Amino acid sequence: MFCGIYLRSFVCFLVLLLSWPVCANPITIVTEHWTPYVYVDKSGEVVGSMTNRVRAIMVQSGLAYTMSLYPWPRAYKIAQTKPNVLIYPIYQTDERKDLFHFICPFSEKIGLYLFKLSARDDIKLTSVEDAKKYRIGLIRDDFDHALFLKQGFVDGKELDVNVDDNGSLKKLLKGRVDLMTQSLIGMERLLDEHKIDQDRLKPAYRIDIDDTLSCLAMSLSTPRATVDMVSEAMAHINNTQAMLKLE
Repeated sequence: MFCGIYLRSFVCFLVLLLSWPVCANPITIVTEHWTPYVYVDKSGEVVGSMTNRVRAIMVQSGLAYTMSLYPWPRAYKIAQTKPNVLIYPIYQTDERKDLFHFICPFSEKIGLYLFKLSARDDIKLTSVEDAKKYRIGLIRDDFDHALFLKQGFVDGKELDVNVDDNGSLKKLLKGRVDLMTQSLIGMERLLDEHKIDQDRLKPAYRIDIDDTLSCLAMSLSTPRATVDMVSEAMAHINNTQAMLKLE
């Protein structure tokens, strides 16, 4: 009897000991401001439809976590250089596949567009190649930045790189860039935040990202067991809840 008790105690201790490296440190979750999917509310809490999904996944995983919002270039760097970091949302591309542990799919794909001033009737785009005639405002190290670089666009020439959408929007309104990238609802909310008439801008071209997955990603130095716990939690959420729809 006593032997059985001691054996069970030893097994429990061993399980705790083996799980300690996974659970000892909370997951650091980093993301960027992208209304209405990710933003900070009046109480200072990171919220939004994508954030709600991530919180549900983390609750399912049983892992402790902290969540912080940064400009995308900083969030992206943190996720590449520190252990136990999760970044969302992030598109899985060939260029990024060896930089992170990707966990997919996180949400449905969203339409990304090149926007122009409505008054710029001279800007007519029928392909990405046509956009090389103009200067495009976008976010450093974001998916569309990598996409345009792959298509032969050059930083400082056709591409005007910023830390967030606010910088691109200001330059677009002042005529310092000709185009900027954003989703339809993302642009609507961005203009609302700055109290700018919606009619000032309109989409000029839809960027094709049909073969790209929207994912979560974890830093390469994160223990595989931790990545597996988040992956299993997301699979459970995806199987029990409708896929996150983006407008």
